[in-house]
Amino acid sequence: MIRKYTTKDKSRVLNLFRLNTPNYFDASEESDFVNYLKNQLENYFVYIENFKIIGQKTLICI
Repeated sequence: MIRKYTTKDKSRVLNLFRLNTPNYFDASEESDFVNYLKNQLENYFVYIENFKIIGQKTLICI
């Protein structure tokens, strides 16, 4: 299931970010990501499987 991100998802989303560091993200990017989630969030979604968030994605409309 895909649904819109809520602030309740923050800890799990940050955990996924950390699991992808350093392969896909640098640790220094975490503060930018936290700022994005807090202040710049628009079309951000989470993917849920078996009641657990296993992915996240920003939807960009052009």
